[in-house]
Amino acid sequence: MEEQKIKEVTWQQTKIRNAEEYQNKIFDSLNNQSYVSKKDKRITLTNGDEYTEFISCSYLGLDQDVRILTAASRNLERAGFSFSSARTRMKYSGLDELENLLNQVFMASTVCFSTVHLVHLGLIPLLGSGEIPGFKIRSAPHFILDKYVHASIQINRGLMTQFGNVSLVDFNEVDSLLKIIKSTSSEGNTPILICDSVGSMGSTANIKLLVELIKQYDGYLYLDDAHGMSTFGTHGNGYAMMVLEDVLDDRIILTTSLSKAFGTYGGLAIVKNPKAAEFIKKFCSTYIFSGSLATPLIEASIVSAKIHLSEEIYQLQDAVSDNLLLFDTIISPNIRIINRNSAVSIRGWYIGGEFEAITAGEYLKEHGILATVATYPSTPKHQSLIRFGICSNHTEAEIIKLCTLINLK
Repeated sequence: MEEQKIKEVTWQQTKIRNAEEYQNKIFDSLNNQSYVSKKDKRITLTNGDEYTEFISCSYLGLDQDVRILTAASRNLERAGFSFSSARTRMKYSGLDELENLLNQVFMASTVCFSTVHLVHLGLIPLLGSGEIPGFKIRSAPHFILDKYVHASIQINRGLMTQFGNVSLVDFNEVDSLLKIIKSTSSEGNTPILICDSVGSMGSTANIKLLVELIKQYDGYLYLDDAHGMSTFGTHGNGYAMMVLEDVLDDRIILTTSLSKAFGTYGGLAIVKNPKAAEFIKKFCSTYIFSGSLATPLIEASIVSAKIHLSEEIYQLQDAVSDNLLLFDTIISPNIRIINRNSAVSIRGWYIGGEFEAITAGEYLKEHGILATVATYPSTPKHQSLIRFGICSNHTEAEIIKLCTLINLK
């Protein structure tokens, strides 16, 4: 008789089973919306209903800039929509122009990917190998992840275990973080700290402390700055670069998104050493085999990069700041707001219970406003909130209406 092995419940099964009841209800009543048109923050759904949306993370409104939209059709007849080949063999020349512009934005070396997911999936094994120039590994890596780092990174934990140990730590608990870094270093291994610069719910990392730790214990820092891009920093180079005072340390790999405030599409890896960037282009599987960005996306991104390199980027940043100030001024002090008085473009109306948060989201929808209901697993259990992306092209009237509805609830 063959012995039957009892299959253990996996982490993915546990997460699905714990979240299924909430996610099914959100999907039925608030998510899975389809729009047919948008103008600034007014959006029309397939059923003809119009809403003001606070869902989009295009914080500077560049996704609707006429210059960027016009650029998307440039060179289509001459260069085609895309070239179906690994980009290491053939790529559209505009990609070189885009990376040159982005190098100026970040004052470092950039590599363009199709998505940020593919940046993480390709870079993590390269980093774990110890072969990237300037990122040598002693003995073995120990990947130390902030427990709140984005899901697009956390899902690669199994991949990380092929190279070394993996630990989840709350980076806000400095003593616990320091303890595991010291232990890793004393064992002769390399600590690799991984976190978001700006969390998807708006929290910010203590980047200066993390840089001190990796220098002291001969480690590296892997930062995802997707929500900090464009709204912060010189040339809109992001929250991390602002904290680093525009000098990317050679122990840091910075990643970010072109699909949020930048206003177009794609992911970026940014490194100090040009040799590291060239290595990534030669050996990163998701860069080589995912295909290049489509020509319209490259042309649109070139225009956005030029806007970032102009004085206009600071006007757009100021417009976001003005709207954040308006929100924080009008909202009642009795309402629990995540990131109140923060420079981050995300505000959260803290609700707590999952079904209560869904009800609050439905209440806003009934009054013409669409927002993101964030429940487990996006947030810890029973810590649900309604997330609002405050953007430069929200009108004063739209923000006043949102705050009034929240204050009345």
